[in-house]
Amino acid sequence: MAEEDTERVKQIISETIDDIIEKGFEEERIEALLHKIEIQMKHQSTNFGLSLASYIASSWNHDGQSQHYFKENTHRLTLSMSPDETYVEKQAKAEEEKLQKKIQALSDSDRKEIYEKGLELLAAQSKTQDASCLPALKVSDIEPTIPITPVQLSTAGGVPLQLCEQPTNGLVYFRAMCSLNTLPEELRLYVPLFCSVVTKLLLFVSFALLILDVCVCVCVCVCVCRMGCGGLDYRQQSQQKELRTGGMSVSPHVSSDSTQLDMYEQGVLLFSSCLERNLPHMFQLWSDTFNSPHFNDEERLRVLVMMSAQELANGIAYSGHMYAMTRACRHLTPSGDLQETFGGMEQVKFMKKIAEMSDLSPVIRILPRIKKHLLNPDHMRCAINTTPQKMSDSATQLECFLKDVSGNRKTRKPVRSNIIERPLGPQAGSGPIRKLIAEANFLPCQMKTFFQMPFPINFISESIRTVPFAHEDYAR
Repeated sequence: MAEEDTERVKQIISETIDDIIEKGFEEERIEALLHKIEIQMKHQSTNFGLSLASYIASSWNHDGQSQHYFKENTHRLTLSMSPDETYVEKQAKAEEEKLQKKIQALSDSDRKEIYEKGLELLAAQSKTQDASCLPALKVSDIEPTIPITPVQLSTAGGVPLQLCEQPTNGLVYFRAMCSLNTLPEELRLYVPLFCSVVTKLLLFVSFALLILDVCVCVCVCVCVCRMGCGGLDYRQQSQQKELRTGGMSVSPHVSSDSTQLDMYEQGVLLFSSCLERNLPHMFQLWSDTFNSPHFNDEERLRVLVMMSAQELANGIAYSGHMYAMTRACRHLTPSGDLQETFGGMEQVKFMKKIAEMSDLSPVIRILPRIKKHLLNPDHMRCAINTTPQKMSDSATQLECFLKDVSGNRKTRKPVRSNIIERPLGPQAGSGPIRKLIAEANFLPCQMKTFFQMPFPINFISESIRTVPFAHEDYAR
């Protein structure tokens, strides 16, 4: 926010607290929060116990009274931070001055001692390290066979379906892979933005109360919510999502073939989960999302684009090695090139360019075009994990959803002719298939790239083209 808006934000926080004191919380919001807690308790991951302990730490520290007073509490801290445009220059100057001061204070004996210690360090680093003190994994420690999880291959609405019965503790997990083989090449760069628009929501302000040990800080949190769909606006859809599901996501997907380096699968991956009783509501939300999304709100789209561009730029410092590795692989395999397009520096530059556009109407026209190439029964497959008792009902609900979203879909041909069909199951020649793109004329090459960044950290990566996963020389 702008510095001059500080007092206005503090006033909004105070007015929000007054409104809560007078009117209380909406019943539906409380139900959504309780639903979220129930989902978290049922979804037991490997760090379930640690997460459970962290949830109750605040209550332990404050004797269960961490949010006793807000309105009349005088122990309040307002913390504001603003960027310094000359921070990098000041930091470099301070480091140089400190270095020169240290050098000037060195005597001849100090310099000699530093030099000798450097030689000792070099000698120590050149010695063969004793690896016997490290923990080791022996071949005998590994099970000779991999346990196979039984799955059932079926169809729903003409779409290949994988069913896996698991003790999910009353949850239903849904995944769908939608191929992008029919998507025109010029729309590829927009796929991550489309996924962000469909799953993320545009700007709205909520106020989070952050409890500290000795004070209560009121912070302004900027959240994202959907652009809306069907008869719901983005706030209502966000409410329904929290009330009925454990989360819904859409993300780009690139997968290399296990036998050929120059063959890959491209698509968009859908994922969601819900309690068994909310299964129809979850699929209804997916139907509304793809049948009637609200892409025509330019103001909200602009905020989302700016937020996404800023998040990508800020993420470079935290995920620099990932960006470096993705870039290094770009010219070695076709899938590496597409991964750079979807989630590398290429996407960061593209989102920055979109954020600087004064008119987003061309982007608004492109997003519905991408939607038309998804949820086509001829180019997708689905998977459901749930309890044996709920499997039949889940498959029925999925079939209704697929009929709802694909009823008016046009038949679209792949934009490339080099499509290779491979079986999904272990038995070749039978069952469902997946359609891969084969780049027989792809020529791998080494390409050195340098990006200058405004932070004193270097991320370096080198990639080498080797053999596919199924090759006998692949590292095991």
